Amino acid sequence: WGRLALKRVRSATTLKEVWEAYRDSPDDSKAQQVGLKKLAKLCITPKKAKEMYSHCESYHTGYYGSEARQIILEKWDRIALKKVRSATTLKKVQEAYRYSRNYSEARLVALEKWTELALKRVRSATTLERVRKTYKDSPYGSEEVQRVALKKMYDLF
Repeated sequence: WGRLALKRVRSATTLKEVWEAYRDSPDDSKAQQVGLKKLAKLCITPKKAKEMYSHCESYHTGYYGSEARQIILEKWDRIALKKVRSATTLKKVQEAYRYSRNYSEARLVALEKWTELALKRVRSATTLERVRKTYKDSPYGSEEVQRVALKKMYDLF
């Protein structure tokens, strides 16, 4: 069974195939070790890593420190932070925020960057509609964006 599982893991090419081969392999086997490495390698976006982490979480119920979850979690945090740092538009920062892990460094950096970009956009807005849209697209509960947007609306009105 172990050799067949290893062969299946090695021949798997998609994230789904590797996950299924990993999941069906004997516990603590060479097939699972190879599968973990392939899973981490194939998680190339925060969205994919988030999805894979959810799979690992549901598969390893009650086993909080599972190796699969830890490897995927570390990869997720690493690529999410990279995505946040490279984002230059409001839309890209929002996407990076959405696919980063709660309470992670990536989420915090994305929130700061999102607020900063929203403030820049509000300050440079020349119409009420642009201020309203930017405020609506800003981080929920951002008092600084709210304050600047309200002042800008008053000035434009």
